[in-house]
Amino acid sequence: MVAAIVLAVPALVLAATTQQLVTRATGTWAMTCVASAGNQTCDRAATTRLPFALHAVISPASGEETNLITQALRGGATPTGGLSPGAFVAALGVFAVFGALSIGTWLFFRFRPKTEAA
Repeated sequence: MVAAIVLAVPALVLAATTQQLVTRATGTWAMTCVASAGNQTCDRAATTRLPFALHAVISPASGEETNLITQALRGGATPTGGLSPGAFVAALGVFAVFGALSIGTWLFFRFRPKTEAA
């Protein structure tokens, strides 16, 4: 995320060339850059020292930069199957307790004895 901010801050990339950005990406952030006909694509996988993956697309492939797209992804796998059974039961329990407390509070105020006005 820090790399995305550093690469995307307009003051830092104002009038920057594609080569300057590629040099910064490969040097400072240890990214691997590949040139194509229209842009430079730079990537870096998450490491133990820096636990986030980086992706940057710099356009055009050479000359003054006109477009910069950055993305930083926190390392580690995101569960695709949703919550584990234990986490689901815990979440369901929290919702059940919240519901019971909400209904109990409503019942208390709904059926409390009337007090005489002073």
